[in-house]
Amino acid sequence: MPKVSIITPLYNGTKTLDETAESILNQDYSDWEWILFDDGSSDGSQQLGISYTEKYPGKIFYYEHEENKNYGTAYTRNRAAEKSSGEIISFIDQDDIWYINRLSKQMEVFDKHDKCAMIWGPALYWYKEREFKQPVGFRGSGLKSGMYDPPEFVEIFLSDLRGTPLPSASLVRRKYFNEVKGYEESIRGSEDIVLWLKLADKFSIYYQDEILIKYRKHQDSTLRIAKQSGKMDEWDIIFYNWVIEFLKNTSAKNKIIEDTEFTFYNCLKRVSGRKNYFDSRKELMKRLNAYPDIKRKFMKDYFLDLILPFDIARKVSAKIRFECDENKYITDSKTYWEWNYIPRDISLKQATEEFAHLFEKLINENLKGKKIILPLSGGLDSRTQAAAIENNSDINCYSYKFENSFDETKYGKEICRVRNFSFKELTIPGGYLWKVIDKLSEINNCYADFTHPRQMAVADQIKNLGDTFYLGHWGDVLFDEMTEDENISSEYQTEILFKKIIKRSGTELAGALWNHWGLDGEFTEYFKKRISELLSQIKIDNANSRIRAFKSMYWAPRWTSANMKVFSELHPVYLPYYDNEMCRFICTIPEHLLAGRQIQIEYIKMKNPELAKIPWQTYDPLNLYNYKNFEKKSGIPLRAYKKGKRIFREKILNKKLVTRNWEIQFKGKENEKHLENYLFHNDEFNKLVPHKIISGFYKKFREEDEIYYSHSVSMLLTLSVFAKKFIDADNG
Repeated sequence: MPKVSIITPLYNGTKTLDETAESILNQDYSDWEWILFDDGSSDGSQQLGISYTEKYPGKIFYYEHEENKNYGTAYTRNRAAEKSSGEIISFIDQDDIWYINRLSKQMEVFDKHDKCAMIWGPALYWYKEREFKQPVGFRGSGLKSGMYDPPEFVEIFLSDLRGTPLPSASLVRRKYFNEVKGYEESIRGSEDIVLWLKLADKFSIYYQDEILIKYRKHQDSTLRIAKQSGKMDEWDIIFYNWVIEFLKNTSAKNKIIEDTEFTFYNCLKRVSGRKNYFDSRKELMKRLNAYPDIKRKFMKDYFLDLILPFDIARKVSAKIRFECDENKYITDSKTYWEWNYIPRDISLKQATEEFAHLFEKLINENLKGKKIILPLSGGLDSRTQAAAIENNSDINCYSYKFENSFDETKYGKEICRVRNFSFKELTIPGGYLWKVIDKLSEINNCYADFTHPRQMAVADQIKNLGDTFYLGHWGDVLFDEMTEDENISSEYQTEILFKKIIKRSGTELAGALWNHWGLDGEFTEYFKKRISELLSQIKIDNANSRIRAFKSMYWAPRWTSANMKVFSELHPVYLPYYDNEMCRFICTIPEHLLAGRQIQIEYIKMKNPELAKIPWQTYDPLNLYNYKNFEKKSGIPLRAYKKGKRIFREKILNKKLVTRNWEIQFKGKENEKHLENYLFHNDEFNKLVPHKIISGFYKKFREEDEIYYSHSVSMLLTLSVFAKKFIDADNG
């Protein structure tokens, strides 16, 4: 009787089975049998399996279901286990590869620990163009080799399903496999995780931190096909419902249970969301009715889903949980997830490969089957997005430039040429703001100024390009350093944030309004104190990570998200850098790897070298391979040339190009006429802000320093529209 029984469920595996077989036959441990069990293949896998039994009689065995039926992986593995005879069960999928010492290394551990129910290790994720180590441990933070007693791995596995054992990297003792009754045959897609949870809840498991297998990632994998078809969403509902019931009988922490229930609720939303806006809400309620406990716990979230797009509501609910009274009114809220910094000891190469895996997974899950609209610029965020999109995607791209300005669209054109995407060039005309300012104020409710969302000028044109916006907002914050010194004091962090938040002349205007309104104290002192109080609530020591967390918590919702509504008014939006999984990933990456946009740069170079050769606008004409030369001595002539060219154009030719949003909206006689009308002929506004302050700042803008005072004028314009729309003229 062999010591180890190797089990492989076969399903249309003719393309890869020979490589898998070769890795098994080459093992330096020979006391094994291999059970091949076909699960209804239609590509000739049966004949291939039979041929192996003929070549290796008594060593390799082949079985199949009656009438060539497909029962699923869990059912097939259980039947194969029944046919096998070894004390140890080892699984390998039909497309994975074992290193030559895979069995011998793990059997050596098993022989030393007879009470160990299972041993597993990390896999090497293996793509056609790259490979990287599987992230393991609590939210990918890593694990040390050794024995883990029950139920420690239950919480670790559920914290990040990416880090659960792969069947091909695991050995299980038959007696423990039988004791938990093997695989749950009602589960598809996540049947392995269920088995590991059952074992981890009752028995000790050994983790061996050594890569011994290659896990193939490819377009034709069963799970990928299931995700693309939508089957995986339905399977996830069954899986998470099983996990919730399982956790009720364990000592799992409440947070793990709440996390799982929240994920289950979002699975219901994902399936319901295939229908239109109103029908999807009806479908969600119908599905909730089948799970009364989940319905009771998440009715407060359902209220958000009634008024917000599902993806936006999910992001709000993921970070804030609401408390309701018996009448279903929200009475309180609490922070559910907090920014943290738990860096892992990983290389730039591994960080880049993990980013690639996560980024492409998120895009595939959220944009599959959509008609994608991708705005392109000369920066890195949108170029990273363009690199990640699959070749067969339905995608239309656009870039815009200011009227009477340099051609910003050239970078987008080049990106689309390399990727063979459809491209539209747009021009932002002078004075467009006055035609759309009322509409814009309805969209952003005056929470942000009106000069920045220039897409309002071309809204009708970009709306017709597709049905979903694919936006890159916040990538530059997540994937760059916030300060050069990560050990600076909290006081200095407050100073940095104050300077980042307050725009030029903003402090001067805020101080003038503060004094006019008779508020206590002094504006700068108050605002710095407020920043300091909020900063102190972020329990992160590293200054870079802490400032990033602050900006993500308080800046993004107040500034970036407010202007996002311009896009969401036209179509649903997907923002991969806003995704919860991306934020959690960032919290595990060492700051020195985030600095200088390294991960995005390396990803673009790895994914599509031709995209990396396109100039980076900041360093034009240099690209992602040579941009560092810009700041070196060798870059002095280039910097001097660019500066000299600008001076010659502006001073000699008296031709100044439009480079700032406010220039195309505030400068010129027609623009000035509209602007002055809002500033000086609005009774409600003049009650809020006195004429002396308005005229004073406008005069400084016109006569002293237009760049410095442009922000003040822009904010006065915003206050004017706010006063007209929201302040009752009679009641003040």
